Amino acid sequence: MEYNKTERSYKKAAATAAVYVMIITALYLLTRLRYESGQRQFSLKAYLISAVLVIGTGYFHSRKKGKQPAGEYLGTLLYGGGGEKKRIAYLDYLRVLATALVIGVHIMEPAYQTIQSQGGSWRGMAVVTSIFHSSNLLFLMISGALILNGKEEPVWTFYKKRFLKVAAPCFAYYCFYCFYFYGTSAFAPDQWLKLVGSFTANNTGITPHFWLVHVILACYLAAPFFSIMVKHMTEEQLTALAAVIVILHFVYTYGPFGQINFVLTTFLASWESVFILGYFLTTRTAMKYYRLVLGAAAVSVAAIFLGVWKAADFSALLYNNAPPVIFIAAAVFLFFRKHGETLFGVSGKALQAAGRYSFSILMIHWFILFEIVEKILGINGLSFGVFGGVIIGCAAVFLLSAVFSFIYDNTVVLCLNGFLEIILKKVM
Repeated sequence: MEYNKTERSYKKAAATAAVYVMIITALYLLTRLRYESGQRQFSLKAYLISAVLVIGTGYFHSRKKGKQPAGEYLGTLLYGGGGEKKRIAYLDYLRVLATALVIGVHIMEPAYQTIQSQGGSWRGMAVVTSIFHSSNLLFLMISGALILNGKEEPVWTFYKKRFLKVAAPCFAYYCFYCFYFYGTSAFAPDQWLKLVGSFTANNTGITPHFWLVHVILACYLAAPFFSIMVKHMTEEQLTALAAVIVILHFVYTYGPFGQINFVLTTFLASWESVFILGYFLTTRTAMKYYRLVLGAAAVSVAAIFLGVWKAADFSALLYNNAPPVIFIAAAVFLFFRKHGETLFGVSGKALQAAGRYSFSILMIHWFILFEIVEKILGINGLSFGVFGGVIIGCAAVFLLSAVFSFIYDNTVVLCLNGFLEIILKKVM
């Protein structure tokens, strides 16, 4: 009997090892096929890197899984759980909406810029694109709402968590872009410092959309102190702060058009202030101004129509954190919050999964859009008439990005975070 158990354990180990070798070899051949198809010699270094990734993935998943059944563990990976903070349903809706709008912007902008005459189609796409730019602010508002409402914890504990949950995954996705466009040479030991430097500067041109990622990371640096500040403010002070933020955005956005310029720009007229507004929008005070904000958003939409029709360079008036975009984003946020117990009170499994991986989808969608959907599938913003290609392209990019994010987060990102956690435990 003991002999049979030993034999079965040996067979199981051999089968497991064979599966690992097959996966490692397949990954190695896949990378060689794309970047070194003309070279037939075997690269031990590349094979070992593939082995570390595959074995590390198996090891860290086995640690996370514990005694969970396989089906239950897969559900945890897809939807969350396992000790994670309970998800807020309406914020999942907002995350998915913001992600879809970002994808829509990046499909429509190149599309309408290729239209020769500035007729109805051009103006229609320009207006919708301008409105969709509220997605960037929604991401910041959602981050501010969650982070600034979070429980108090030591500053270094906060930084450690955000480093592992946000900064490290961002760097992992940046490495994918470098690998895809530059091959394995980007990761040579003499290129490591340059790799980190290009990530912090975001100056390679291969990840232009990462500017938003860097803005969010910058907000996280100040978040522990912002959190203390806003939580100790009275209702009147919070309202005044929100008003000052909006007024200063008006002043710094439109002042130069009236020959009114300023030596310095306060952070209350920058992206960090939008992060703070995210917290304000979760307070009881914000709901008192619900109708006012919705009215301001309606006026903002009308202003966008007027700007597109009349202004030669309307982007300076309507993009980024311009007041009309702030009002639209705030109105959308408050609308979802107001109906958070009814229309958006329950999120299905698909929505939970999309919300869970929304930040990863944001990072990878640029690659999926331009390298897969446009180049391989041949779908762009004008493929099926005005807006037809946008809808189909957005759906394809979102779905493919979600699949990629699930795989990449649970392999490369998992390994990077696992190794970093081990290192941080040794150091700290």
